[in-house]
Amino acid sequence: MAELPNFCRFFLFALIVVLHFCHCQSGFSDQFHPAIFNNHRASYLLDQRGGETLDFSKFGYLNEEIRSQLYNLSQSGTHFDLLKKIAEPHGLLDFAFTNVNPVCANHSRHVIRELTGYYLRLPKTWAWQVLDSWGKIPTTGVLSGHVQVPGDFYECLQIRGSFPPDESSEKEVIKGRYCLTYIVPGQALLNPPDSRKKLSLAELNPGLRESVDFLTLLEYMIQPSSLIMFPMMGTCFPSSCSNDDIQMIFSTLYSALTQNYLEQVVLGCETDEKPPLDAGDYSMIVVLAIIVGLCVTGTLVDNSNLFGPSNSKTDGALKKSILAFSITTNTTKWLSTRTGSDNLGCLHGIRFLSMCWVVLGHTFFLYTQQFTWNLVDLKNMYKDWTNQVILNGAYCVDTFFALSGTLVTYNLLRELDKRKGKFNYIMFVVHRYLRLTPTYVILLGLMATLLPYLGNGPGWFLIEQESRMCEASWWHNILYLNNYLSYSSGKVCYGESWYLGNDMMFYWLSPLVIYPLWKWKRIGILILVLVSLMSMIAPFVVTYTKELPPQAVEFVDNKTFWNDVYIKPYTRCGPYVAGILLGYILHLRAKNPRAFRKFPVWASVIGWIACTVTALAIIFGIFRFNDPANYDDLIHSWPSHVYSATHFYLWGCVISWVVFACVNGHGFWINSFLSWKVFMPLGRLTFCMYITSYHLQTIYHTSQPHPGHFNKYNVMNIFFAHLVMSALVSYILTMTLESPFIQLEKILLEPLTRPPKPETIVKNREEENNNNDPNGKSTHVA
Repeated sequence: MAELPNFCRFFLFALIVVLHFCHCQSGFSDQFHPAIFNNHRASYLLDQRGGETLDFSKFGYLNEEIRSQLYNLSQSGTHFDLLKKIAEPHGLLDFAFTNVNPVCANHSRHVIRELTGYYLRLPKTWAWQVLDSWGKIPTTGVLSGHVQVPGDFYECLQIRGSFPPDESSEKEVIKGRYCLTYIVPGQALLNPPDSRKKLSLAELNPGLRESVDFLTLLEYMIQPSSLIMFPMMGTCFPSSCSNDDIQMIFSTLYSALTQNYLEQVVLGCETDEKPPLDAGDYSMIVVLAIIVGLCVTGTLVDNSNLFGPSNSKTDGALKKSILAFSITTNTTKWLSTRTGSDNLGCLHGIRFLSMCWVVLGHTFFLYTQQFTWNLVDLKNMYKDWTNQVILNGAYCVDTFFALSGTLVTYNLLRELDKRKGKFNYIMFVVHRYLRLTPTYVILLGLMATLLPYLGNGPGWFLIEQESRMCEASWWHNILYLNNYLSYSSGKVCYGESWYLGNDMMFYWLSPLVIYPLWKWKRIGILILVLVSLMSMIAPFVVTYTKELPPQAVEFVDNKTFWNDVYIKPYTRCGPYVAGILLGYILHLRAKNPRAFRKFPVWASVIGWIACTVTALAIIFGIFRFNDPANYDDLIHSWPSHVYSATHFYLWGCVISWVVFACVNGHGFWINSFLSWKVFMPLGRLTFCMYITSYHLQTIYHTSQPHPGHFNKYNVMNIFFAHLVMSALVSYILTMTLESPFIQLEKILLEPLTRPPKPETIVKNREEENNNNDPNGKSTHVA
C-alpha cells in the first residue's frame, strides 16, 4: 500500500466532518448540567434497590432553557465550527454545488444552515432527521469489519421540510432522497495490480470472533475479492438532488479534501415516490388478472356439474383447456405418488435436495453482497474447511444438467424405438420451448414491470436496475441466448436464467449425439467419447489461456470467470454429456434387464467408494486455493489444471453413478431415502423454485434496513425460512402457471405427436398396395 501522510486526518476529516456534517464530541455527556443526570440516576437506582420497575413518569420533559443549553453545547465542538466555515458564502460547499441544479443547491444549503444555527434559532426537526438518517463511520466494531452503515432509510424518506425559511414566501417542500454509497480507494492509494500484496488467511482462527489491525482491514478492502468490504454508507439529501447531482457533490468534495486518496460512489438512490404505471405495467396487470380468472373458472367448472362430469376422452378442447387451470385437479396431480415401471423414483429426491443446495448457496452469497455487521468473520468463513459444501454449491446446477441429459436421452431413445426411428426435430424443439417458456415469460414480465412497485429498502435500487435491464433485454431470455447477448452487452436480466439458456441449448443439440447412439451404435459411442473429451478440454483451455482459477474463489475478482467459464455452454456441458451416457445405459437396461441383474456386488461397492472419493475430492479439493497466499499455485500448478478440466464432467459421473446404482438395485438405504414418496411432490416444485428463489431472497435482503450478523446459526435459520417461502411461492406458480401450460401444450400438440393407430397403419398399407404400378414401384405420395 502506498504511504499516505496524515492518513487518519484525511480519513476522519472526509468521512466524519464533511460528509456527515457533524459528529458530537466524545466528551459530550460530561458537559451536561449535573442536576439532570443526578436526578435521573438517583431515581433509577432507588427503583432498582426496591425491586421495582423503572417509573418513566418521573422523568418529565425538558424545558426550553435546557433545550437551548443542549443546543448551544452541541455547537461548541470543532466539527460544527468547521462545518459553519465551509458552509459560508463562497466556501467549499458553494464550490461543491457549482455543477448541480440550482434547486438542489439551494435546498442543500438550507439544510446545512438549519443545522449550524445560521438562522439564529433552534434547528427544525426535519433538518435533524436529515443528519440523523446518515450512516456514521467510525462506529462500533470497525476492526471486525463493521464498515457497512446504511443509516436510517425510512427516516430519510419521511422527511418533510420547507424552503425558504422566512414566513412570507411561498414554501417549497423538501423531501428526502436516500442514497447508498461505497467509499472506495482512489488511484493515489492503490498499488499497481502486479505488486498486489497476497494476504494469507493462515492466522485467522475459525473458532473465534475476529478483528484485525487497521492496515490489514484496509488491505482486505482493497484486495480483489468476491466479498465486498468497502465501507458502505447510507446518505440522505433533498429529493430535488438527482443521483448525478449527489455524485457530483461527492466527487468535488473528495477531490478537494483527500487529493484523490478516497472516492465516494453512489450506487443507487430511493425516494418515497414511485413512477406512474405505464402501458407495460397495465398490460401485465391484465395478464395476471386473466390467469387468476382462468384459475377461478377452471376450479369452479371442475368442482361443479354445470357442464357435466369431466371425461378426458370425451371432453372437447375448450373444456380441457379451462380444466387445465383447475387448482383442485392440479393439486391432486401434484400430490400423486404413483410411480412408473422404469424405477426412476430416486430422481425426485436428488432433484429436490439439489434445489435445497441452491437455496443454501444463494443464502450465503447474498450475505457477501448485502449488509453484514461482521465482515471479517464472513471472510474467515473461507478458512473453515467445513464451509466448502456451501462455497461449492454451484455443483447443484451440474446435478440438474446431469439429470436433464439423462431424461432427455432415455425418453428420446424410447420414442425412437416406438416410432421405428422416425424423428420430428421441429416438434422436439417446440415441445421443450412450450414446456419451459410460458412460466418463464410471465416472471420476466413481472420483473420488467410491477416488481419495483412491490417494496422498498436501502438496496431496492438493485431490483429497479434489474427491472430496467429486463425491459431492455427480455428478448435475449425468451430466445435462450442470454448467456451470450446479455452478458456481452452488460444488460443482464434474471441472472439465474443462465442455467435455462444452457439447458435449452444442450437440449437442442442433444440429438446430434443421441440419434447416432440409436441408429449406429459404434459411431454413436465414438461421438459420445469425443464430446466427453471436448467437454473437458474446453474449460481447461479457457482457464489456462486467460489465467483463471478452476473454480470461483474468494480473493479473485470472479467477473471474468463468471462470463467466460461459469455460464458458457461449451465449458459447462460436461455433466449433461455424462447424463447422456447414463440415459443410454438405462435404455439398454430397459431393453435387456437380465444383463444388468448380473451386476456383481463387489463392483457396486467399488463404484460407491469411487463415487464418494470423487465427490469429496471435487468439493474439498480446492480448499487450499481459498487462501490468497496460494494464488500462484491456483493459476499455474498442474493439479489446478487437472481440476479445471475434469471437475464438471466428473461431478456428472458421480450423479450418474448414484442414479444407476439406485435404479439397478444397488442403492441400498440411499435409494430408499431418495425414493421417499415425500420427495415426489417436492421434486415437482423445483423448476419454479429455481426461477423464483433467488429473487425472493434478493427482495428480503434489499429491503432490510440494517446489517445482519453473520454466523452459521443465522445462515441456517434464514436458509430454512427462504426454503419454505420459495416452496410456497413455487406451489402457487406450479398450480396456476406451470401445470396449466403443460396441459395446454399437450392439448395443442397432441394431434401432431400422437402415434398412428394400428388400424390406420393397416389401411394405409392396403392403399399403398393398391396404388402400386405393374412394375412394383409405389406411386403413393407421403
